[in-house]
Amino acid sequence: MQLAIRLAARGLGARVLTTIEASPAAPSLEPLTIALQRYLGRETHAPLEIDEIAKDLVEDIEAAKAELETKGNQEAISTQ
Repeated sequence: MQLAIRLAARGLGARVLTTIEASPAAPSLEPLTIALQRYLGRETHAPLEIDEIAKDLVEDIEAAKAELETKGNQEAISTQ
């Protein structure tokens, strides 16, 4: 799960989603699938429990992306 979150934060969300959807494990990863769809701006429909988990996962992806951006900015400043 954490790998998928980090990959999505690095701009690979669509690839991760495609891989999961093609996997036999896709049904058990529905919260992650919904989260990735949302993160990619797609409309989703899911039961409330899955929806709540997906919301948390989207927040995790956004936090990971913000962390990457902060690291990148700090590295750029330190090399100047």
